[in-house]
Amino acid sequence: MSVFIPPGKQQFFNPATGAPLAFGKVYHYIPSTSTPKDTWADEGLTSLNTNPITLDANGVCIIWGNGLYRQRLLDAALNEIWDQVTGFRGSGPVLSVDGISPDSNGNVDIPSNSAFYPQLTEFGGVPDGVPGSPGVGTDNIAAFTAAIADPSSRIWLTDGFFRTSQLTGSLYKYFDGPGRIYDSTSAEVLPGRFTYLLTPPSQYPTQGVGGWFAGDTSYIEPEWFVIGAACRHSISERYFEATTIPHNRWFTSFGGSSGCTAHVASGAIVGAVSCTLNSVEGLTVGDVVGFSALFGGGITDQVTLSAVTPGPNTISFAPPLANAYTAGDIVLLSLRTNNPFTYTFGRNSAAGDFYGDVQRLQQRYEPLAGQTHFFETSTVGQYGGDVYFFFDGTYATGWESIYVSQGNDVAVIAQVDSFIRDDDTGARAVVWIGTYFQSTGATPADCAHAVAGKWRIGLDTTRADLTTFVTASDNINAAINTKKGDRWVMNSTVSTAARGGDPVYGAFFGNVPGDMYVESGADGTSDYIALRFNRAAPNDGRLRVRPTQITVNKNFLGAGTIEAAKELVTNGDVSTGKPTVVWGSGLGVWIEWDGTNLRATKNGGGAYTNIV
Repeated sequence: MSVFIPPGKQQFFNPATGAPLAFGKVYHYIPSTSTPKDTWADEGLTSLNTNPITLDANGVCIIWGNGLYRQRLLDAALNEIWDQVTGFRGSGPVLSVDGISPDSNGNVDIPSNSAFYPQLTEFGGVPDGVPGSPGVGTDNIAAFTAAIADPSSRIWLTDGFFRTSQLTGSLYKYFDGPGRIYDSTSAEVLPGRFTYLLTPPSQYPTQGVGGWFAGDTSYIEPEWFVIGAACRHSISERYFEATTIPHNRWFTSFGGSSGCTAHVASGAIVGAVSCTLNSVEGLTVGDVVGFSALFGGGITDQVTLSAVTPGPNTISFAPPLANAYTAGDIVLLSLRTNNPFTYTFGRNSAAGDFYGDVQRLQQRYEPLAGQTHFFETSTVGQYGGDVYFFFDGTYATGWESIYVSQGNDVAVIAQVDSFIRDDDTGARAVVWIGTYFQSTGATPADCAHAVAGKWRIGLDTTRADLTTFVTASDNINAAINTKKGDRWVMNSTVSTAARGGDPVYGAFFGNVPGDMYVESGADGTSDYIALRFNRAAPNDGRLRVRPTQITVNKNFLGAGTIEAAKELVTNGDVSTGKPTVVWGSGLGVWIEWDGTNLRATKNGGGAYTNIV
């Protein structure tokens, strides 16, 4: 490729007359400052020019530089000809771009409106800091100040440590590159990709396509960014913007498949070239579809559609089916796809802890005196978000994992949350809760906890210490806490015909409530705790424990003895209406009080013997 070779020397002219600028002066500074910056008379940058450079009688000099400069050109009478930024941005590998000529060092002269951004070294920065030695190396306050004043949104940090005693809060530019910022005041080493948001970025009047890109994001890609205290105050309704939330990523998916487009209704026999489906929505002529006997199973026939007819929901295809399919079998355009926002694959062969993701957060917000409830203060969470649905029939999970032993004897705890609490003042209604589920709206959620499959124990509180009470006198000690009127329902079953059930996929929980209860309540007489069969008489047995007595609506039967520390009271036999103690059901043996005498019978009342 041919390139333009610039003159070996530079000649300056008087723009008013066109004559060479004889004995003119050329000054060079760090851009946006009055700090002198060196230039050289040789390519190797070993022979320094004077500053200013005095032009010869023909207005000629030699200038080699490194990066960007503020250049002032004056005539011999010291009248200013110009004051502007010049030079180049970036150095490194040779570029092969038409119209841009690299020198022997790979440096190029890039137009000022290019996508390249300046290096801190162009503002006089020197990467000679030594972490742990705050007094060693150049203090680059002037260079950072000049870089922040530069109109470029980003500043490149070449390799090394740029020491500065400047406060981190004033570094409100996007710094990027392999270099590091060494804050010699705090002794911290900041990453090269760093910014401090001092003021809110400018708001855009119109957002992205249904998303939240509310403002200037040119500062929002660092490894570490600090959001200043004045950046998040807004009375707008843009919660997910909060004025300046950095949106590093936005993901939109229009492609994907559930693995089921429709179900076979009829006609899918061996040799068939057409059949009826439960719907043809989403299918068009020319589609290649598969048939499968199971959702998620293998495709056993693959055909190309030649006709799709809504209404009767028929499809025609070729080649003919090699297998037969029954009603409910699957027709699909694609196997099920996975459309993750992020995907991480890890492989661990080392001892110790191995995590797919680690979040370490510090909550350092101090509540204001006027904030009386913890809801009014600040929330910190390792994960958070929401899911909004726009159509019926879809499915979401807040967290979904599968653990596969593959025949290995391993330990799995699906979720571990540990609590270390050392204070409980009761202020601002603070509470600590292991898990919290809330269901609101016009229709309740179906089940807070559903357990399926094989478990040795459903709920185990054996190792829990429930003896440390909320107060010294409450004596709760509650393994399970419910309000009056709630029931423990037993004898429940699952049904594919009931809510949450399906003939293909089964039932997800005990969706048919049983008729055996442990319940609490009040019936106008007193509060009670009850064991109850919710069945039609005579199978409606009930035992109620009340504050002052126990009541039952059926006979006591048993092989043991009924003992009473005080009285054993009976209000009368069903047939005689007299207070009676009966031996054996149907034997005709009892003792009764007839109002005058305590008497006994052994022949069903045929004869009595007075006792008292």
